[in-house]
Amino acid sequence: MLGINKLTVRKVQSHKTAGRISDGAGLYLLRSKTGAKRWVYMWRNNYKSREMGLGGFPSVGLSLAREKA
Repeated sequence: MLGINKLTVRKVQSHKTAGRISDGAGLYLLRSKTGAKRWVYMWRNNYKSREMGLGGFPSVGLSLAREKA
C-alpha cells in the first residue's frame, strides 16, 4: 500500500515540534509541548474518532508500534 511506513527511526528521533506525524495506516507519533513522545493508533468507528495509546517513545520503538497498530 502507498503511504504506509512513511517514518524512519531518524525522523522519529529528530521530531522537535509539538503535534503529530503520521506513519500511515492510522499510526501516529504525538509530541507534547513538554517534549514527551508517544505512539497512538487512530481510527473511525460509526463516524466517531477513536484513539488507542500504544506506549511512549523510546520504550516503544517504531517497529513495535507498527506491530501493535
